[in-house]
Amino acid sequence: MKRKLAIAGIIIGAILALGPLWGGIVAFFTASRANTSDPQGFESSVDVAVCLVTFGQYASPFGIALCAFSIFKFAWFYRQPPALPLAPQKPTNE
Repeated sequence: MKRKLAIAGIIIGAILALGPLWGGIVAFFTASRANTSDPQGFESSVDVAVCLVTFGQYASPFGIALCAFSIFKFAWFYRQPPALPLAPQKPTNE
């Protein structure tokens, strides 16, 4: 269960951290598909892109923190203990 939570935290944190990038991609696709005959449609698409970029800028620090914390917890729960050195065995003369 802890492993699933850590992986979910990593995924959600990465999505939140990449929010500004996602908004920028939407803005560029919107600008490339601009239809000059319908300014209302273009305006609403740009509004959505601007809202995504703004949300991403506010959510990005939380996403980075969540992602880093989840990676730390994932590594902490599933780390391998160091191998113990073997004790030298005393020869028996029997």
